Order: sequence, then C-alpha cells, then structure tokens
Amino acid sequence: VNLATGVLLNETEIASTAGGGTLAVEFGVLSRLTGDPKFEDLARSSMTAIWERRSKLTGLVGAHINITSGIWTHLDSGVGASIDSYYEYLHKANVLLGLDDFGDMF
Repeated sequence: VNLATGVLLNETEIASTAGGGTLAVEFGVLSRLTGDPKFEDLARSSMTAIWERRSKLTGLVGAHINITSGIWTHLDSGVGASIDSYYEYLHKANVLLGLDDFGDMF
C-alpha cells in the first residue's frame, strides 16, 4: 500500500493480520527518533482497526482481511501463520514503547 495514494488498481486488497502488526514497533521507534508522530499513529491505527473487527463471539481476529471493506476474508484464528505477528507486536509495542492499550489488547 502506498501511504500517499492507497492500493494500486492491480494490487490485492487482502492483507494478512500478521502484516498489520509487523510494523508497529518499527514505526513507533521511527516516530520517536524523528519526532514525527505520524508513523506511530498510522501503525496504531492499523492495529486498532484489526482489533475492533475481532469476533464478537470469540474475541479473536481472523487470518486475512480486506483492507478496503474491513471484512474478514479468512475467518480461521489461532496463533500460527498470518496471525502470530499481530499478537507478538501487540505485546512488544506494550513492553518496548509503553503502549498500555496494546497490552490490554494482548
């Protein structure tokens, strides 16, 4: 996804949940090093958007989501591929960056 222009017409709009979490710590550190909060804000927005769409029945997130519609395209959940990094980075962002809301989500 190009942050300035969005998803290109010939690109998929389906993303793995793990991909939504992977940059949380890196973007948080980048914001703190540059003094520009936009990087951390974007990462937090991504993580929170996924969390807000978790199952009302189980409280878990799915494996793949359409980033335009916000609809889960792969409803299976677990701690394996496509989901693991999301939970891993919730915990890391809580511990390393002091993001208490991420600790609550974890």
